[in-house]
Amino acid sequence: MKKSSVTVATVRALDQEFQLKKRFDLKKHSSGRVAVLRGSIVLDHIPLDFWQLDRFLGIPRRDQGGNSLDALSGLIIDGDVTVEGAVMNAEMDFGPFLLVRGDLRARDVACGGSQVRVEGALTLSGALFGFYNHGSIVVEGPTQAACVLTEEHAIRLEGGLVSPVVPGGKFLEVSGKAVPEEPLALQQLSPELFNWSSWVELGPAGQKASKAGGETELAFIRLERELILDAIDAGRPLVRGKRAFKAPPRKTRTPTGRWRANVHYLDGICVRAGLAAFAVCHTSRWREAEFGRYYTYSAQHGWCASSTPGGAPVSMCFFIGADQQRSIRMLLNDGVVAVAFSGSEHLRIDVLNAPAPLHRIRAVADGLVVCGDDLLVYASSGKTWNRLEAGLPEDATGAFRDITGHTLRDLTAVGTGGRVMHFDGESWNSLNAPVQVELHAVTATKDGIAVVGDQGTLLVRGAEGPWKTYRTGDEAPLIGVAVLGDRLYVASRLDILVLEGDTLKPVETGLTPSFGGGLLHACDGVMWCIGLTDLARFDGSTWERVTCPDQHITLEQEPTTAQPPPGAIHLEGLA
Repeated sequence: MKKSSVTVATVRALDQEFQLKKRFDLKKHSSGRVAVLRGSIVLDHIPLDFWQLDRFLGIPRRDQGGNSLDALSGLIIDGDVTVEGAVMNAEMDFGPFLLVRGDLRARDVACGGSQVRVEGALTLSGALFGFYNHGSIVVEGPTQAACVLTEEHAIRLEGGLVSPVVPGGKFLEVSGKAVPEEPLALQQLSPELFNWSSWVELGPAGQKASKAGGETELAFIRLERELILDAIDAGRPLVRGKRAFKAPPRKTRTPTGRWRANVHYLDGICVRAGLAAFAVCHTSRWREAEFGRYYTYSAQHGWCASSTPGGAPVSMCFFIGADQQRSIRMLLNDGVVAVAFSGSEHLRIDVLNAPAPLHRIRAVADGLVVCGDDLLVYASSGKTWNRLEAGLPEDATGAFRDITGHTLRDLTAVGTGGRVMHFDGESWNSLNAPVQVELHAVTATKDGIAVVGDQGTLLVRGAEGPWKTYRTGDEAPLIGVAVLGDRLYVASRLDILVLEGDTLKPVETGLTPSFGGGLLHACDGVMWCIGLTDLARFDGSTWERVTCPDQHITLEQEPTTAQPPPGAIHLEGLA
């Protein structure tokens, strides 16, 4: 699908053609915006959550004046559609509606708060899953799926159903008739989808027996919505196949409580030895967050927090302009660059309206650069932004995850598929990295660059080459890289390592509880490690944990005396 094929109009303008107000409950969205795709199309997935759908379709969240727009109220596909992955609405209370005027083929469909209507046939290789009672799923043609699950969610299949696994329930209607509950059908599902914490051994066969064999143990377990959504999101089948349906070992039967934090660090910068700044979001689902904050930490004055305008900051840098004015530049999750001027609460925003998500903003001597999906790179030496695309392969897929450089005529970007490219002020050229793994971060060294990525990969290159490859010895992705003094440091989410000779050796921080890893940023003789929920500062000899006073990590499970894992690396959505 080409994003240029998407059109946007209001519910009111489209109602006469598509009868939207008759098909959906749109009382709260009568003036909302709706995206329309016409003709038979193929999509890799459909994210049916507010703002995620906008981002997927390349619909800007702001107008040219920088004003925030409402999220899309729905998506109309005027024809047949094939979805290679899942149609997913993870929010149980609300979401954009979906109208498919033809047939829908997909791996899975999972919806909570969205209203979904398919006028043709629905053919799924996996699951049809509806949860909570705010949304609905209606299919006018025949439906075929590996399993159909409903959790207080109205599913109406008017054209009949072919599926080997249907637990049924009063919320499922097929060809005008309610489908009775069939608890034993649950035994056809993967055991990993259940919460086994309350399951107990019932003794020898026949003891405390119920009417149907196997129903005794099913009465003590329940399906877990989050586990089902996680499996669908990861592309795992819900039907167990030939595996036995049995309880996991007792030592692994733990309640499904999740560690949660209210401060999530998405990026950070060391401004000078005694000053740092951090991009923060209140939720682990930062991509769709509608607001965020940035914190500054001063060794002399402590913490200070300010809100960002209309989105969550995902990356930041410190920039000194030609007029010597100092500012923190933040890239927000809606593709906007926000400017926080030193010594002032004033915020200015630059609207890029990029056609794909952006990931990093970095400062160089004479300007700013931003990189993102679809190999997007934008540069600015003043108040205007220009796209740098000369020399990039046409119709290339993939993303640039990070970018560095000395000037706007000397940039290096890294990303998916082992791609490392250099911009010389005129065009991009490949540096032919010797790997094909995804690369996450790059930094300038004394005489070249250092790049880190998946499978514990570190690549080092001088100004004229060649490449040198180092491995950590495990599969954990390296996501941080920085130079402090004459030493090169790298980090995964679990460890910090230093390059000594030809070996990457773990760094002992001496912190209690132990510190994990994260992004790295160094300047002025100081290096910060920015974990998902934890911060550490290193002055070349001593590590110090720095704790934000707004950070609170809790386990959603009572009662408990458990402590968060090291670095709180297992928080929901962040592992």
